[in-house]
Amino acid sequence: MGPQQKYHFAWQNPFLRATIYPFRNEKLRDFLATYYEVDLWRQYRSQSPDAEKVAQVRQAYAQINDLLAEAKLELQHAQAAMKVLEAQHRKLLTSEPVRLLQRQKDLLLQKRKDLEARMLPFERQVDWYQRFAPEHPYLQKWEYELSKLATPMQEILDALNLVEQQLEAQLADYRAVQRSLESTVTRALETIARETIRLQQLPPLGPSGEVTNRVWVQWEVARYRRELEALEHDALVQRVVDFFDAQKDRFPTWLKYMVLHFSGMRYRSAHGSWADAKDLLEMLAIERLRQENQSASEAQIAIACMQALEQLEKEKAVTTDREQIAWIDHQMMGLMSPNRRAALLRFESNREIAKIQALSQEAALEAIKEIHAHTPFPDWVWAEIVSRTELRLEVQETAWEDLNDEQRQAKWLKENSRWRAIMNAWQNKDITGWRKQHWLTLSLIVTRAVCNEIAEHIQHLRGVKPAAGLTAKPTWYMNMMRKMPGQAYLRRPMSAEDFLPGASILFLGWTSQRPNPWQIALRLPGIELLPEAMRPVKSVRKSIAMRKSSSGAATDEWTYRESGNEFVRTMRPYVRTMAPLPESKVKQLKKKGKSDQEIRALGREKLVRGDTITEWLRWTHEATVIEVVELSSGAYVLTFETGKIGLNLRPLARLINAWDVWVGYVPASPIPKEKLAGMLSRKKILLS
Repeated sequence: MGPQQKYHFAWQNPFLRATIYPFRNEKLRDFLATYYEVDLWRQYRSQSPDAEKVAQVRQAYAQINDLLAEAKLELQHAQAAMKVLEAQHRKLLTSEPVRLLQRQKDLLLQKRKDLEARMLPFERQVDWYQRFAPEHPYLQKWEYELSKLATPMQEILDALNLVEQQLEAQLADYRAVQRSLESTVTRALETIARETIRLQQLPPLGPSGEVTNRVWVQWEVARYRRELEALEHDALVQRVVDFFDAQKDRFPTWLKYMVLHFSGMRYRSAHGSWADAKDLLEMLAIERLRQENQSASEAQIAIACMQALEQLEKEKAVTTDREQIAWIDHQMMGLMSPNRRAALLRFESNREIAKIQALSQEAALEAIKEIHAHTPFPDWVWAEIVSRTELRLEVQETAWEDLNDEQRQAKWLKENSRWRAIMNAWQNKDITGWRKQHWLTLSLIVTRAVCNEIAEHIQHLRGVKPAAGLTAKPTWYMNMMRKMPGQAYLRRPMSAEDFLPGASILFLGWTSQRPNPWQIALRLPGIELLPEAMRPVKSVRKSIAMRKSSSGAATDEWTYRESGNEFVRTMRPYVRTMAPLPESKVKQLKKKGKSDQEIRALGREKLVRGDTITEWLRWTHEATVIEVVELSSGAYVLTFETGKIGLNLRPLARLINAWDVWVGYVPASPIPKEKLAGMLSRKKILLS
């Protein structure tokens, strides 16, 4: 794709993909390989592989084992040859020709060292006079003295070079064999390492070395993954699109959207990553109107007010809406009042804002580009506008998100205070504005996201508007339970049936720092969030605590309590300490010559209570269920979530009746197909 390529989505631009989607290829491969295994296991789990498939697996094992055996034998022979060669080398070094040459070399090295010592004072003198007194006659004197030693030095260097060449000629055969053997050892070790990894990647055979259906499926999935790893990004996207198209009714729309537009995205809050282009246009328009209003003469204001009154009269004549008529009358009274200049500014601002709000984001961005073309923004201002709008689709560098040194310096110049105020007001007007924009349009793809933000995007795509943050989610699901009895729910999962597609899995955890209001786990009316029977009692702080036997003497246990609406647990762990020896015993040991360190080591170890540890219960994570599947290694809940954003596998057994897992579900609501048509357009996605 050339630099003139028009991109529709950030992941299509290679510069944006490198920064926004650092795990893009990996997560696309995960999606394809996981469903490849789902389908393959469904087909073969109840049947044994045929002879051809068994032969394929055995051939793969045999090929790797043969390569390993060959490499190990080659390594063994090379290492044996190296030992023989080293013995030959030691013998060669003691031979008369080599010893004679080595003595000559040592003698020449000593001569060079002695001559360098003689030259050093002259070099220092020459250096000093060249730097501080280049016209002084002594400079020539010292240069002459130094030049007299240059010839003998060159003779020594020439002789030394000749001796080293002769020495190397004596050792040439040894060096050649040594290089060959070292190359063989390196090659063999690389082969062993590579093939060992390949062998580890192959599925383990059955107890008797048989190729079961499970073994064959895992082997085939590994082969498919290697095939995917050879594909570049665009080819992987093509695979995903073709896979969706081949099974149009299999996957929900939200999953297609998320796989294509969010797979591989970085993990970081979306807050502040996007700002509304229309808000910026409003600020610029209002500032322009204010300046025009202030600079206008009274005569110009009078004419503008008359024109505004005529326009309002026309609008009043064609409406019967009482509220609208009252609003028109209010504006007209202002335009005819002594304070008509301010009224005119309000009138024009309201009209301009209404025009801007009627624009689409695309039209607003085109308007900003047109302003920039006629009266360019400062470079740093334009960089910030690009980074927080869809104008970033056109960037041609990876450093698109942050200002460079020159731009940062320009931003803080006194003459740019006006622009700083505008940009700060624009970017901070609503740092969560991405949430509303996505809900309204479903077209905004943020440049980063954390777990609950990914889940919120998914619920928007299901036609559901959830609460923001983790803390509010359980309460929101409970409210939906009351509104949709028998359909919506919040519960601790007890079976696979609880993990409906689109459900939220909410995870609990303990933290030693008081969580913020978006994370804290609050008591829920009618739900026992942390049953006493499921509370972890024993401490797992093995690095801190020292436990005795189960008879009871020194155990670390948590004490649970409810503090207001919060859950808190505390513990004073036992810690190791050394009880000092009696003073009389210390004196006896010192008389015997024991050091203080040795005496301390003889002290009696005991347990004492340490400082109190306090932890708060919080919601740690949210994942969205894709479906429950059977893979060759067992049952899993497929989720779309963060970490490396994309499809993830969670063992079903880990999630069932676990103290720290809850699942909430609200049925999806229909979304007009045309609303998502552009986001799932094959032509746009594949740039065809």
